[in-house]
Amino acid sequence: MSTHRRLFVRAAAVLAAGPLLPAHAQDATYPNRPIRLVVGFPAGQSLDIGARAIAIRLTTELGQSVIVDNKPGATGIIAHEFVKAAVPDGYTLLMASGATLAINPGLYRKLPYDPIKDYTPIVLVNSSPMYLVTSPSVPVQNVQEMLAYVRARPGQLAYASGGSGLTQHIAMEMLKKDAALDILHVPYKGSPAAVTDLIAGRVQFAFDSAPSILPHADSGRVRLLGISSLTRSSRRPDVMTIAEQGVPGFQALTWAAGEPL
Repeated sequence: MSTHRRLFVRAAAVLAAGPLLPAHAQDATYPNRPIRLVVGFPAGQSLDIGARAIAIRLTTELGQSVIVDNKPGATGIIAHEFVKAAVPDGYTLLMASGATLAINPGLYRKLPYDPIKDYTPIVLVNSSPMYLVTSPSVPVQNVQEMLAYVRARPGQLAYASGGSGLTQHIAMEMLKKDAALDILHVPYKGSPAAVTDLIAGRVQFAFDSAPSILPHADSGRVRLLGISSLTRSSRRPDVMTIAEQGVPGFQALTWAAGEPL
């Protein structure tokens, strides 16, 4: 069983435990109708993939349908507003992320939600690194070659992300700063669209998490250059860390959390 799968199954088991559900939802009849699990990003993005794995397990554990409801847009803000306005009865869950809970408060002067006051955290679902990837049409095989390639073409190349303010975006901006790179950011409405254009060669580089990118890497549609953790992944030990490849101390992790209202 993969690390991601173990994390999702463990999170599902915790989510199903009565003491962690809202006090007003803990009665003999709960749950007696379907539960909605809201995701602020499109289908196929890593947060959505994780939510669907959890929903399947929760449906079995709770004996009620757990339905994933995608409400993409505005870096997760639309989904957070929706959940904030929901009746606090334990039937609306939010699949939140580092982007929506930690990055957004630092990027926006005024958010329509308070990540601390407006939600009740249940569990940390996962914390994972991302892969730095490129289109196979780009003649680089590793991070060192990527850095040299970008430096030789200042302002001429582009990288994709699933949206401004996401961890994918911030990770590349960190790499730009640490490695003195001049490369254009192209934000998309979700990771699937970004990966599609990366495969097509319309953009040259991207950061993305394992569920979204490894199937494409395994099929040869993208090339893995490095991983954003300080240690290599047991899933792909052949992929060196970015820190190993000339950017000392570089680390960027994504995380997701389940929260009810």
